[in-house]
Amino acid sequence: MVIAQPQSVDVSPSTKQGAAENDVVLEAGSATCLLPSTPHAVPLGRAMVRRGLTHLGAESMADDIALVATELLANALAHGVRDAASRESASDELHRRRTDGVRISLKSSGAHVVLSVTDPSPTPPVRRPRDLAAGGGRGLQLVESLSLCWGWTLLDEQDGQRQPGKSVWAMFSKVAAEKPAPQISIQGAA
Repeated sequence: MVIAQPQSVDVSPSTKQGAAENDVVLEAGSATCLLPSTPHAVPLGRAMVRRGLTHLGAESMADDIALVATELLANALAHGVRDAASRESASDELHRRRTDGVRISLKSSGAHVVLSVTDPSPTPPVRRPRDLAAGGGRGLQLVESLSLCWGWTLLDEQDGQRQPGKSVWAMFSKVAAEKPAPQISIQGAA
């Protein structure tokens, strides 16, 4: 299920004063990290997800959420950062600072965990139609299959100025993750 919310909402995670890029900020019910706009963001994001889920007491969800984080971060880098960079003027230092990096966040509401990846482009994500012959384009289908639902929101104003960008998010059920996997017995297996 996809839930697209193009209206403007505040999705900016709280950050502590002095938190640097790659620092994971752990607070009650949340974990967040600013990542560089480089391919290194993807493994750093997966590590942040595992650390954040441990902090939130939801370690059993780590594999699925880390995989979804990989897809969302790859999309943010390939489309969001590139799109924002192509719009940017070389002389606009303030805009450049706002479009550097992507932010990954985890928030727990008790029964659910929401993963969000924020990038500097306001262009919405596009789920491609299923094409088995295509070499790529299945990332959002994977996100859809592993999460309860996913969607995107535009960033809200901050300090009286419109923030460039969007947040793409996916919601996961903690309850489903806590159920043990069914045991399968194969007769005659060596």
